[in-house]
Amino acid sequence: MNARVLFLHGLESPVGPDGVACGRKATFLRQTFDAAGPDLRTGAAIEAARGAVEQTGTWRYPFDGYDPAFAAPMAVAKDALAARPRVVVASSFGAAVMLRAMHEGLVGEAAVVLMAGAGPKLTPWRTLPPGPRVLLIHGLGDDVVPAADSLELFRSSPDAALLLVDDVHGLPTTVGPTLERAVRWGLGERPVGAPVPGYCVRPERPGDEAAVRRVHTEAFPGPEEAGIVERIRGSSDSLASLVAEDRAGEVIGHVLFVRVDLGGVAIAGLAPLAVRPDHHRRGVGMWLGAAGLDALRAVGERACVVLGDPGYYARLGFEPSGDHGVDNEYGVPSEVFRVMALTPGGLDRLSGLATYPKAFAEAGV
Repeated sequence: MNARVLFLHGLESPVGPDGVACGRKATFLRQTFDAAGPDLRTGAAIEAARGAVEQTGTWRYPFDGYDPAFAAPMAVAKDALAARPRVVVASSFGAAVMLRAMHEGLVGEAAVVLMAGAGPKLTPWRTLPPGPRVLLIHGLGDDVVPAADSLELFRSSPDAALLLVDDVHGLPTTVGPTLERAVRWGLGERPVGAPVPGYCVRPERPGDEAAVRRVHTEAFPGPEEAGIVERIRGSSDSLASLVAEDRAGEVIGHVLFVRVDLGGVAIAGLAPLAVRPDHHRRGVGMWLGAAGLDALRAVGERACVVLGDPGYYARLGFEPSGDHGVDNEYGVPSEVFRVMALTPGGLDRLSGLATYPKAFAEAGV
């Protein structure tokens, strides 16, 4: 086994007769990166977990030392890590195996992506060891492993980044651009929208309002952007609202996506995006924008427009609107007003005038 990318699967992930993981994540990683996905031989662990469910009602098992449930998966992981992969993606139980391997110093220089990380739930480790670059991805709707487990791991290390998404334990919405970007970040390719160590990106929640307002009032010269957010929040015109916070839990960035009408067809619009000036030039804004676009793809939005700095938004994949027959109500050049497809063919048969919710005019925009 000599792959740049290694995948360690969870307890319920399927393994083919050839001894290779063949679930959704494993298949995507193999097709995209020729990743290795060995069978972790989790039979004993599954039986132990079932016993725990019968006794306690939850998938929780104290894997102490190298008991029969943990020994076989650790042996497989050690062999795979000996080949020195550059990136290790580990999901659920595989993340628990990986966390133990990290604390035993078996990872070397590999970057690590822990998805629905089961570390604190299944092992005694509640911190990340120093050294490896780590991205944690967790679904807020996870009813198997609490998202708080990944938050605890994130806050234990300055080298970790955390992405919280509106998803369940299997994280199906992340298998695509989100996972590909994570692996390319691990490979050192610096993809646009790469995660930024020391920060967490997550959906906005009640209680963030004052901090979000501060982000926009510090980032922009006037109150219009903050006014847009406050008028749109909680309305049917709001499609996605994400924040970035530091390890201390302080909100330092925000992006809003709104409903836009394009010639009678409902699409998305990015407006506004801001990061507090004391956190500029670290890539947080790009990560926020990319994560928000992924969230729109996950719910089937077909296209998105934006009015803003041409160079900045071109990096996120937005193209001049005039190239696609799209106009805007503000009369700005198509180089400034941009559009992108969120699904294959998302811009087909789309054209006309893009108009924003009335909250924009009410906010003075």
